[in-house]
Amino acid sequence: ESINSLEFIKNRLEVKKEGNLLIIDDSYNSNPRGFVNALEVLRFYGGKRYLITPGIVEAGEKTKMINYNIGIEIARSLAEVRLIKNTSSMYIYDALKGLGYQNVAIYNSFAEARKGIKEGCLLIENDLPDKYLM
Repeated sequence: ESINSLEFIKNRLEVKKEGNLLIIDDSYNSNPRGFVNALEVLRFYGGKRYLITPGIVEAGEKTKMINYNIGIEIARSLAEVRLIKNTSSMYIYDALKGLGYQNVAIYNSFAEARKGIKEGCLLIENDLPDKYLM
């Protein structure tokens, strides 16, 4: 009973419901371990899965390596991947395409990426201030 009464911490693996869509909002910030853990949570969902992410920004000289490795982990999620276009997400895109992953698209904004997702499970991983958009 106590577990059922716990409240989610806003934007930190917060679960929301919008009609037939389950949203896992992990948009507060992101790090490699947390991103992989969120993907593991997404894999528990048995239906259609979506991921919207700009990748991990502000990783300095490790940006390419971190996001490329995240791309490899994303491929295991079997999700439709919607990347927000920026330098970090392009490394994820390269990893996914290198693995032959076909279910990936690039969008110019979160709002554009979010369109049309009405059922299934959506993981929102990381939020992206406009200053990072290409």
